[in-house]
Amino acid sequence: MGDKKHREMALFKQITWSDQFALFSCFNSRSIIIFVGLLQIHRRMKKLCFLLIAFTVSLSSFSQQTGQDAEADQIKKIIQIAYVEGLQNEGDTVKINLGFHPGFELLIPGKNGELEKYSLPEWKAKIKTNLASGKLPRKGDDKISIKFLFVDVTGNAAVAKFEFYVGSKLTFVDYQSLYKFQDGWKIVSKIFYKF
Repeated sequence: MGDKKHREMALFKQITWSDQFALFSCFNSRSIIIFVGLLQIHRRMKKLCFLLIAFTVSLSSFSQQTGQDAEADQIKKIIQIAYVEGLQNEGDTVKINLGFHPGFELLIPGKNGELEKYSLPEWKAKIKTNLASGKLPRKGDDKISIKFLFVDVTGNAAVAKFEFYVGSKLTFVDYQSLYKFQDGWKIVSKIFYKF
C-alpha cells in the first residue's frame, strides 16, 4: 500500500502547484491519479507531434533542396555549353541558340550613368567577324573557362555568379539571369565586373 502512495505522489509532483490545488479541491485521489496519467499521455503526445512536424519539415526541405540542386546543375550545363563553349571559345551558333533567349541583353555601364545594351544579334555578328578573322575558335592560353561561385534558383527564375578566366587570368565576374521556359533554361541578361 505504501508503494502505491509513493507512485501517486511521484505522479502528483509532475504537475504544477496551481493544478495540484485545483485537483485537491475538486477530485478524490483516484480521479487525481487518472488526471495525472492523462496529463502524462498528453505531454508524450505533444512531444511526438513536435517530432513528427520537425521530421516532415526537414524531409520537405531536403526534397526541395534536391530539386533546386538539379535545376542548378542544368543551369551550369547551359552556361557552360552556350556561353563558354558556344559564345566565347568556339563561336558555335547552334550551342549559343541552345542556351540564350533571343531577347538576351548584355548590360554595360556607360558614361555619365548611362546603360548600354548589347543584344544577342549584335554579339552573333561580332562572332561571325571573329570566325572569319581567325580569332575564333580560341586556342591554348586564350581559352575561356569559368568557376561557379553560386547559382540561386527560385521557381522559374535564377541567377548565376561565376568567375571568368582567360587562360589562368581572372578577368571578369559575371552575373547571368535566366528564366526557365518550356524548352528549358535560357540566359536572358548579363552584367559583369571587369578586373
